[in-house]
Amino acid sequence: KIRTSGAEGLTLSSTALTVANGLTLTDGDIALASGHGVSFASTSDGTTMTSELLDDYEEGTFNIGLTFGGNANNMSINSRSGHYLKLGNRIFVNFMFYLSSKGDSTGVAQLTGLPFTTSSSTQFHANKYDDRIGNSGSDDFQLYNGGNSTQLSFFEQDTDQTNNSALQQDSFANTSYIIGTMQYFID
Repeated sequence: KIRTSGAEGLTLSSTALTVANGLTLTDGDIALASGHGVSFASTSDGTTMTSELLDDYEEGTFNIGLTFGGNANNMSINSRSGHYLKLGNRIFVNFMFYLSSKGDSTGVAQLTGLPFTTSSSTQFHANKYDDRIGNSGSDDFQLYNGGNSTQLSFFEQDTDQTNNSALQQDSFANTSYIIGTMQYFID
Protein backbone atom coordinates (compact mmCIF):
# COMPACT_ATOMS: atom_id res chain seq x y z
CA LYS A 1 0.00 0.00 0.00
CA ILE A 2 1.12 3.54 -0.68
CA ARG A 3 0.31 5.79 2.24
CA THR A 4 1.52 9.29 1.61
CA SER A 5 0.27 12.57 0.31
CA GLY A 6 1.50 13.46 -3.16
CA ALA A 7 1.23 9.87 -4.42
CA GLU A 8 -0.82 11.01 -7.41
CA GLY A 9 2.05 10.19 -9.79
CA LEU A 10 2.14 6.54 -8.75
CA THR A 11 0.17 3.77 -10.39
CA LEU A 12 0.22 0.38 -8.72
CA SER A 13 -1.17 -2.77 -10.28
CA SER A 14 -0.70 -6.44 -9.46
CA THR A 15 2.31 -6.66 -11.85
CA ALA A 16 3.88 -3.19 -12.04
CA LEU A 17 4.60 0.09 -10.31
CA THR A 18 4.69 3.18 -12.51
CA VAL A 19 6.32 6.38 -11.27
CA ALA A 20 5.36 9.52 -13.21
CA ASN A 21 8.09 12.02 -12.32
CA GLY A 22 11.33 10.17 -11.61
CA LEU A 23 12.50 7.94 -8.83
CA THR A 24 14.93 8.87 -6.09
CA LEU A 25 16.47 6.31 -3.75
CA THR A 26 17.98 7.76 -0.60
CA ASP A 27 19.72 4.49 0.24
CA GLY A 28 20.12 0.99 -1.18
CA ASP A 29 20.43 -0.54 -4.65
CA ILE A 30 18.07 -1.51 -7.40
CA ALA A 31 18.21 -5.28 -7.89
CA LEU A 32 16.91 -6.86 -11.09
CA ALA A 33 15.92 -10.47 -11.54
CA SER A 34 18.29 -12.64 -13.58
CA GLY A 35 17.69 -12.26 -17.31
CA HIS A 36 16.23 -8.76 -16.95
CA GLY A 37 17.78 -5.33 -17.28
CA VAL A 38 17.21 -1.65 -17.91
CA SER A 39 15.17 -1.12 -21.05
CA PHE A 40 15.76 1.86 -23.34
CA ALA A 41 13.07 0.68 -25.79
CA SER A 42 11.15 3.96 -25.59
CA THR A 43 13.91 5.71 -27.58
CA SER A 44 13.99 3.41 -30.66
CA ASP A 45 17.02 5.24 -32.05
CA GLY A 46 18.78 2.91 -34.49
CA THR A 47 17.21 1.23 -37.48
CA THR A 48 19.59 -1.72 -37.22
CA MET A 49 19.68 -2.10 -33.43
CA THR A 50 19.28 -5.59 -32.04
CA SER A 51 18.54 -4.76 -28.40
CA GLU A 52 17.83 -1.80 -26.17
CA LEU A 53 18.16 -3.79 -22.97
CA LEU A 54 21.19 -3.25 -20.72
CA ASP A 55 21.26 -6.64 -19.07
CA ASP A 56 24.77 -7.03 -17.68
CA TYR A 57 27.33 -4.85 -15.93
CA GLU A 58 30.40 -5.99 -14.04
CA GLU A 59 33.81 -4.65 -13.13
CA GLY A 60 36.77 -6.36 -11.59
CA THR A 61 40.40 -7.42 -11.79
CA PHE A 62 42.21 -10.29 -13.47
CA ASN A 63 45.72 -11.75 -13.46
CA ILE A 64 47.45 -11.14 -16.77
CA GLY A 65 50.19 -13.67 -17.43
CA LEU A 66 52.98 -14.30 -19.92
CA THR A 67 54.01 -17.65 -21.37
CA PHE A 68 56.60 -18.84 -23.87
CA GLY A 69 55.46 -21.95 -25.71
CA GLY A 70 52.62 -22.26 -23.17
CA ASN A 71 54.97 -22.34 -20.14
CA ALA A 72 56.45 -19.89 -17.65
CA ASN A 73 59.28 -21.98 -16.16
CA ASN A 74 61.43 -20.02 -13.67
CA MET A 75 59.86 -16.71 -14.77
CA SER A 76 59.92 -13.93 -12.18
CA ILE A 77 57.27 -11.24 -12.33
CA ASN A 78 58.08 -7.78 -11.00
CA SER A 79 54.44 -6.63 -11.10
CA ARG A 80 51.25 -7.12 -13.07
CA SER A 81 47.67 -6.00 -13.00
CA GLY A 82 44.53 -6.24 -15.05
CA HIS A 83 41.23 -4.38 -14.72
CA TYR A 84 38.06 -4.99 -16.70
CA LEU A 85 34.60 -3.58 -17.26
CA LYS A 86 31.86 -5.77 -18.73
CA LEU A 87 28.98 -3.88 -20.29
CA GLY A 88 26.50 -6.22 -21.97
CA ASN A 89 28.54 -8.40 -24.31
CA ARG A 90 31.47 -5.94 -24.61
CA ILE A 91 34.56 -6.21 -22.42
CA PHE A 92 37.02 -3.35 -21.81
CA VAL A 93 40.41 -4.28 -20.29
CA ASN A 94 43.52 -2.41 -19.16
CA PHE A 95 46.63 -4.34 -18.24
CA MET A 96 50.30 -4.06 -17.38
CA PHE A 97 52.96 -6.72 -17.03
CA TYR A 98 56.58 -6.21 -15.84
CA LEU A 99 59.16 -9.01 -15.83
CA SER A 100 62.22 -9.24 -13.64
CA SER A 101 63.37 -12.51 -15.28
CA LYS A 102 61.93 -14.19 -18.39
CA GLY A 103 62.88 -17.66 -17.16
CA ASP A 104 63.93 -20.56 -19.36
CA SER A 105 60.77 -21.53 -21.29
CA THR A 106 61.07 -21.21 -25.04
CA GLY A 107 58.62 -20.73 -27.89
CA VAL A 108 55.93 -18.30 -28.99
CA ALA A 109 55.10 -15.48 -26.54
CA GLN A 110 51.52 -15.01 -25.36
CA LEU A 111 49.78 -12.86 -22.79
CA THR A 112 47.27 -15.04 -20.94
CA GLY A 113 44.38 -14.63 -18.56
CA LEU A 114 41.87 -12.31 -20.25
CA PRO A 115 38.83 -12.26 -17.95
CA PHE A 116 36.35 -13.63 -20.54
CA THR A 117 36.73 -15.76 -23.65
CA THR A 118 36.60 -13.64 -26.81
CA SER A 119 33.83 -14.12 -29.35
CA SER A 120 34.39 -16.96 -31.78
CA SER A 121 33.00 -14.92 -34.67
CA THR A 122 35.74 -12.29 -35.00
CA GLN A 123 39.39 -11.42 -34.35
CA PHE A 124 40.68 -8.72 -32.00
CA HIS A 125 43.75 -6.53 -31.57
CA ALA A 126 44.94 -4.84 -28.40
CA ASN A 127 46.51 -1.40 -28.22
CA LYS A 128 49.75 -1.00 -26.33
CA TYR A 129 50.45 2.28 -24.55
CA ASP A 130 54.03 1.56 -23.73
CA ASP A 131 56.39 -1.35 -24.02
CA ARG A 132 59.98 -2.41 -23.74
CA ILE A 133 60.27 -5.91 -25.06
CA GLY A 134 64.02 -5.85 -25.47
CA ASN A 135 65.81 -8.09 -27.93
CA SER A 136 63.14 -8.35 -30.66
CA GLY A 137 64.80 -6.31 -33.39
CA SER A 138 61.31 -5.82 -34.82
CA ASP A 139 60.08 -2.52 -36.14
CA ASP A 140 56.78 -2.94 -34.34
CA PHE A 141 54.46 -5.60 -32.95
CA GLN A 142 50.77 -6.10 -32.36
CA LEU A 143 48.87 -8.06 -29.77
CA TYR A 144 46.40 -10.32 -31.54
CA ASN A 145 43.55 -12.62 -30.52
CA GLY A 146 42.13 -14.97 -33.14
CA GLY A 147 38.79 -15.40 -31.36
CA ASN A 148 37.42 -17.95 -28.87
CA SER A 149 40.41 -17.49 -26.55
CA THR A 150 41.65 -15.76 -23.39
CA GLN A 151 45.15 -15.20 -24.83
CA LEU A 152 46.90 -12.51 -26.85
CA SER A 153 49.71 -13.41 -29.24
CA PHE A 154 52.63 -11.08 -29.99
CA PHE A 155 52.80 -10.55 -33.74
CA GLU A 156 55.87 -8.83 -35.17
CA GLN A 157 55.03 -6.36 -37.90
CA ASP A 158 57.97 -5.42 -40.09
CA THR A 159 57.72 -2.24 -42.14
CA ASP A 160 57.96 -4.15 -45.43
CA GLN A 161 55.09 -6.47 -44.36
CA THR A 162 56.95 -9.50 -45.77
CA ASN A 163 58.57 -11.00 -42.68
CA ASN A 164 55.74 -10.84 -40.14
CA SER A 165 55.96 -13.52 -37.47
CA ALA A 166 55.07 -14.41 -33.89
CA LEU A 167 57.54 -13.13 -31.29
CA GLN A 168 59.53 -15.81 -29.51
CA GLN A 169 61.10 -15.96 -26.05
CA ASP A 170 64.48 -14.83 -27.41
CA SER A 171 62.87 -11.55 -28.49
CA PHE A 172 62.35 -10.59 -24.84
CA ALA A 173 64.76 -9.11 -22.31
CA ASN A 174 64.61 -10.14 -18.66
CA THR A 175 63.13 -6.75 -17.78
CA SER A 176 60.51 -6.54 -20.56
CA TYR A 177 57.23 -4.79 -19.86
CA ILE A 178 54.01 -3.94 -21.65
CA ILE A 179 51.09 -1.67 -20.78
CA GLY A 180 47.97 -1.90 -22.91
CA THR A 181 44.23 -1.78 -23.39
CA MET A 182 41.70 -3.77 -25.38
CA GLN A 183 38.01 -4.01 -25.97
CA TYR A 184 36.32 -7.10 -27.30
CA PHE A 185 33.01 -8.92 -27.65
CA ILE A 186 31.96 -12.18 -26.06
CA ASP A 187 29.40 -14.71 -27.35
